Amino acid sequence: MSTYADVTSDDVTERFPALAGREAEIDNVLPEAKRSVSADWDPDDAIDAVKYLAAHMLITEDSADELTTVSESLGPISTGYKTAPEDGSGMEMTEYGRRYVRLRRRNFPGIVVAPARRS
Repeated sequence: MSTYADVTSDDVTERFPALAGREAEIDNVLPEAKRSVSADWDPDDAIDAVKYLAAHMLITEDSADELTTVSESLGPISTGYKTAPEDGSGMEMTEYGRRYVRLRRRNFPGIVVAPARRS
């Protein structure tokens, strides 16, 4: 494998054997995972990031049934939607997601604001 764009479902299941047998589902999330990484990443981190993000997406899709159904009404109008549990609603929901975030922060550490120097 040479770049993050070359990551396949076999690469994901090799890294995460617990996902073996789910290659077709991994193939469905890989394009989106690859779009979340770019050539600006460290090449090795980019490959790992795609694997972690694809695994995270697969696991969180599995847990969609665990979402809470909420409905609201105002007079004759009502709507319903699902919300994630308050104890985990994003990348922190899985170890795969947390590792993806660590890699993203390592590659894009953010902006540091320093106080202005006074003369």
